[in-house]
Amino acid sequence: MSSSPPRRWLQLTLLGGTLTTETSEGSVISMLFPAIQASLALPLSALGALQAAPKLLSAATGPLWAQLAARTNRKAVLVSCAALGGAWCVATGFAQSYLQILLLFTFSALFFSGTQPIVTALLADLFDDKSRGRATGYLYGLIALMIAVLGPVMGQLSQVPGGWRYGFFASGGVCLVSGCLIAVFFKDPGVGASESELAAFSRTEREEHSKLTWRAIIALCEVRTFALVVVQSLFCGQFLLLGVAIVYLVEVDGFDNATASLVALPGGIGGMIGTFCGGLLADRARRISPRAGYVAFFQVVGALCAVASVLCTQVDWGSIVVFCACFFFYGLVYGAWPVATQLIVIDVTLPELRGTANAIRIAVQLGAVAALSLLLTHLGERVGLKEAALLLVVGLVLVEVALTTALYWTYPRDRDAVHAELRRRAAEIETEETEAQERLDRAALGTSPIQ
Repeated sequence: MSSSPPRRWLQLTLLGGTLTTETSEGSVISMLFPAIQASLALPLSALGALQAAPKLLSAATGPLWAQLAARTNRKAVLVSCAALGGAWCVATGFAQSYLQILLLFTFSALFFSGTQPIVTALLADLFDDKSRGRATGYLYGLIALMIAVLGPVMGQLSQVPGGWRYGFFASGGVCLVSGCLIAVFFKDPGVGASESELAAFSRTEREEHSKLTWRAIIALCEVRTFALVVVQSLFCGQFLLLGVAIVYLVEVDGFDNATASLVALPGGIGGMIGTFCGGLLADRARRISPRAGYVAFFQVVGALCAVASVLCTQVDWGSIVVFCACFFFYGLVYGAWPVATQLIVIDVTLPELRGTANAIRIAVQLGAVAALSLLLTHLGERVGLKEAALLLVVGLVLVEVALTTALYWTYPRDRDAVHAELRRRAAEIETEETEAQERLDRAALGTSPIQ
């Protein structure tokens, strides 16, 4: 069995801080866009650009950060991303025009794009496959909790002149602090630290046999489960609702910005419960069926997310209280979604490839969300946000659910292939250790061969 790294839950909490601040920066736009829109007299399509531009840049740079981290020092790269991203987030709060907001906000994404793939790889090395579900749920639960707390606060800033600026100041400041805490207190456990097959070997031995190569990256694209998950990322309608929820309630249902932002609290609480419980349920599903549990959990969550999307966008409840209940349900199922996705990708990729694999998946997803965000806002101006949401939110989630069916066939085979490779590496390390010991024994006896 693998030995657990010391204080791994505290380590995970530190990592969660970087993802929380990255997410909170995006929530400034989604929560306060109506205030920014009124302040600068912007059209609805400006929201699409503010959401799309950072995602497109992140899609291009995320895999590069993952590569740099894997080939150099993961902790140093993560700290740099958090600190520099936070600094540019603070700078965004000083913007005086729409163009300045767009440029500064987009530039901060250049650095924030490196945090999630690096954190995912570190999480997989802190926790073995029996506890990764719980750990992933805990990580994303922290993010949901922060959004639940910050969402209504940011919404109320819309009532303060220039209040949206303080949202950027606070988000960037927290990110800078998070980077400093990781620099001081976090300890990288090393690649493959949690794998039972490699537990008996030192970090140096593990990493010597886990070097990242271009051949391995190319081979990653041949992993069928990973390829299917990447294809699914093109149909990520669930992410669109998060970006336009407040604007949707203002434009379609007639609430003011401050009232509409109230759904962020129950939505965030639902997301927090969903991620925490989703991690526990994912671990339970794996225990019941190691070869299909994660996939079944993934598909059930997706189907429930489609139902929740309908309730949030296609029914005019007339009461913010009812909408709060709907967004709480949406948060529950949406919160469990990244848990299942991360666990499946981790299970079918080798330790040294997990950061890169997650970066590629996120890059495709961000590119899709960017394009779909632009399409949603432009379509919303032409035919209405309600009709656009039915097509691009509910419809695309249903496509994802249908595609998940193929994973029942690919996932078990790809998972078995990973464990077979880890056993091969363990045998190779043992052979090298035995040969080295034999050379030492011969040298000690004075019988080593003459060079």
